[in-house]
Amino acid sequence: MRRYNVDILALQETKQKGKTITEVEDHTFFNSGVENRRLGVGFIVNNRFKNEVIEFEGVSDRICRIRIKGQFRKINIINVHAPSEEKDLEIKVKFYEDLDRILGRLPRFDVKYVIGAMNAKVGREEEYREVTGGKSRHAISNDNGKRLIEFALESNMKIVSTAFDHKNIHKETWIAPNGETRNQIYHVLIERKHAKDVTDVRSYRGADSYTDHILVIIEMRQERPFEKKICEKGRAGEI
Repeated sequence: MRRYNVDILALQETKQKGKTITEVEDHTFFNSGVENRRLGVGFIVNNRFKNEVIEFEGVSDRICRIRIKGQFRKINIINVHAPSEEKDLEIKVKFYEDLDRILGRLPRFDVKYVIGAMNAKVGREEEYREVTGGKSRHAISNDNGKRLIEFALESNMKIVSTAFDHKNIHKETWIAPNGETRNQIYHVLIERKHAKDVTDVRSYRGADSYTDHILVIIEMRQERPFEKKICEKGRAGEI
């Protein structure tokens, strides 16, 4: 976090149980997990920014939320770990129902983000360009990608992680063990009316995360006290 000047780190696969808030040196770890340590999601917040945190909600081992003070608006960040492509339809439907329910009850005037491991290949199809930006690593959307696009359309959000024209190496967020398959499956969504607040989204392979997932950083245009970077990163088994 220090190397990349990150104040808020969103984690997936924390593998920690319970809804807990723990001090870790000069940071605070917010965790949402279950007893079997199956998945787990959470945030690590730099303590010099801790007073800006209004609320943390651990929804499940797939969804958590943090609410932050902004100078003009409060900001809600929903961190998720969506079911993978091969999961049963029932599991996928329930995940998006839960996500829609949580998003729907947030205060109207808050800025709302959904970030994390969507496990979705979002394509560059022309009919979806308005919501995706058309700069994805992938040409064709898979089933999870289409579900994510549909969710964005229904929620009046934009997928900004596929809206910036970077080299493929800076779009890829997961590398398979064989080293050949490289996908962009981590995504960032924001309400369409605030989409211009996000000035860049790209991955950084130099971050040492001891996992096959790659650090993704979101750069935002905000006035103080939230002139910060928010970042998401998958961690397999460790904080």
